[in-house]
Amino acid sequence: ATAATTEVKMVRSGDFTVELIDAISKEVFPEHFGLDEKSYVEVEPDTEYYIRIKSDSEDLVFCNFFVDGKDLGYHSYISPGRSTEKGLWSRVEGNETFQALKFVKASVLNHNEGDDGKPWTGCIQ
Repeated sequence: ATAATTEVKMVRSGDFTVELIDAISKEVFPEHFGLDEKSYVEVEPDTEYYIRIKSDSEDLVFCNFFVDGKDLGYHSYISPGRSTEKGLWSRVEGNETFQALKFVKASVLNHNEGDDGKPWTGCIQ
């Protein structure tokens, strides 16, 4: 028997990489590409995840986080050559915490993909 392998791709632009990772295993969700060449991941509803940003820049990087066009309400700095994992931010009694995000049916409908041609998709910015 041979083991199946899944090619994991990631969104990369210049010195930056954005990945969606499983909240528990920290494994990167495999990325697929639609007919419009936009990337997406396929997961079950209610799967929890974090956004991982990697920077190969030699400079300190400022990031804002948006999911489905909604600002998550915070920003982050990434040091040169580092990465960070982010989710839903809160501050409780002076302590900063991040909870996992959760995949749910999104509000944007993509007519180019899927068994019925109409899967629900969202957007990470």
